[in-house]
Amino acid sequence: MTDTRPTMAEITELCDGFVTRTLPAERFHHREHLIVTTFLRLGNHGDQVRRDLPDLIRHYNVACGGVNDDEHGYHHTITMAYLNLIEQVLDAIRHDDPEVAVAAVLASPAADRDVLLRYWSRDILFSVAARRGWVEPDIRALSLDPMPVQTGISGPQS
Repeated sequence: MTDTRPTMAEITELCDGFVTRTLPAERFHHREHLIVTTFLRLGNHGDQVRRDLPDLIRHYNVACGGVNDDEHGYHHTITMAYLNLIEQVLDAIRHDDPEVAVAAVLASPAADRDVLLRYWSRDILFSVAARRGWVEPDIRALSLDPMPVQTGISGPQS
């Protein structure tokens, strides 16, 4: 994994490229998904990110030459699960500085690409039903508690 503390310039470049559908697909991996989703959750999309993110991802996939079907592209349960984990981190750190927030998310268990397999069996998580809509975890509830969060800052957080 590269540096877990991206600069504000990198964060905005990734988000702008994602939203405008100009970010090359080969630059948009798990880490970048987490950065973009965290920034969108903090920023203009805020509480509407649950509503907006699915279409943003679908449109981005198509713009990059991909498809959104029962085997490829947008996966609703995975997207919403990672959004839930990101929100848990943001709630824990109670900090709205994008660089601090993104660094905390990237230092959390959400950065582990396989973290969702702690909550879902592989068959359920990668089912067509989970791709199309929300499917509840079949192993345990989706929670990072207790969750160590490293922000790299000290003192009271506001």
